Amino acid sequence: MPSSASPHTSSYGSPGSTSPTHFHSDPSFLYPHEPGGKLGRQRLSSYYSSELMNTLPEKVKSPKTTKQILSNIHLELTASEVPLDVKELYESFEFFLRTRKRLFGAAKRGPSPPLPIEVHDMCCGHGFTGMLFAACSPSLDVHVKLFDQTCPPSHFVIREALERVCPHMKGRVEFVEKSLSAEGSPPSYPSAAGPSAAGPSAAGPSAAGPSAARSSSVSRIVIGVHACGLLTDSVLEYALSNSATSIAVMPCCYTGTNPQAPYGLKRVLGSSWSSDIARIYRLSSNNYHTDFSSIPSSITPMNRIIVAERR
Repeated sequence: MPSSASPHTSSYGSPGSTSPTHFHSDPSFLYPHEPGGKLGRQRLSSYYSSELMNTLPEKVKSPKTTKQILSNIHLELTASEVPLDVKELYESFEFFLRTRKRLFGAAKRGPSPPLPIEVHDMCCGHGFTGMLFAACSPSLDVHVKLFDQTCPPSHFVIREALERVCPHMKGRVEFVEKSLSAEGSPPSYPSAAGPSAAGPSAAGPSAAGPSAARSSSVSRIVIGVHACGLLTDSVLEYALSNSATSIAVMPCCYTGTNPQAPYGLKRVLGSSWSSDIARIYRLSSNNYHTDFSSIPSSITPMNRIIVAERR
């Protein structure tokens, strides 16, 4: 019998080479201008020698596509000698390209006209990843809030460069100096009673149902790129408590994140997979459709992404 549930931007089909849910642990680059050498903690301006600069395309005067906007951003950031590492540029570009359709798709479902979209980038550093969601969305009502303990001077340099390429994002970015503690609980595994036993009590976010994400005046997206260890779990708790319509995190530093994982699971799959499996159980028990994605491992070995859309 066909399901009456709202469709998602990813299907529930069985994995296969033609299935949208097929998982690649080391995919090819989506951004068309691949790096010309090894990526590392090297500033864009020093990485791109005159020879490598010639491999990049000319700036597009009126960019029509997301990849054209990203290409213009790439050129501007390199020419402006902003304090951004080449690894961070490609990491942010690939994370954005692999999550934006699902995150925006979930955020736009609901009332007509759609609610304004608010992207919360947690443990954001200089906030480059979060700002891409405003820079590359000229036709959407998108506002970005960046959260970290302190706002680094590099944020303003990068932001001004982005605004030169994407003037539509002016006034749409706010940096909030706020600490997200690592006091979040480690991910827990479902009991014999089923996945719902891993979730909160009936008074928690899971009891709110699908309408919870629309209870405010905005449709909220929460992201977190390489929030260290249990900070990723704090990001997920923040997303659940704020009824996010969609979530994307790329975890790192798995030490101490899966103390409840069964021994056999940790032995066979390792700490990282056993932690992330527990995390998707946590999200699924709170009424989210969950999936995995990844960015090229040549950027970072911590390349797996958890994506969740409220059902």
